[in-house]
Amino acid sequence: MTVRPSHRELSRKLRDATALLRKGFVTILEPDVIIADAFELGYSFKKEFNSIVQELLNLITPDNYAGARPTLRSYEVEIQGAELFAFVAESTLLGGITIYFKFALYNDTLVIVSLHKDRKEGKHG
Repeated sequence: MTVRPSHRELSRKLRDATALLRKGFVTILEPDVIIADAFELGYSFKKEFNSIVQELLNLITPDNYAGARPTLRSYEVEIQGAELFAFVAESTLLGGITIYFKFALYNDTLVIVSLHKDRKEGKHG
């Protein structure tokens, strides 16, 4: 029995996410939440968000996967049914803080679902 997502599948999703970011096909599911998390992390959302997402996508490997197996699907109306991919990695740009980063790939768009300090409580959000 194969456990999803596989290492190969995660590698492909990370490549796809990076390509979409490079093309500018990015949206944020709940901007107010991401902005509040940016404030908590001490960075300027307007000036640094894209750089932080780029850094995380460069750092993350399939070994950083922190999501469910098999992947969960979104119940949010905007991305209903999209698979959610969650990762944890240390951000150099944020001073070595471990970041929880969750995204979906939906309609040829990278959708940022979560980007906050890893809470390590089993429920990342």
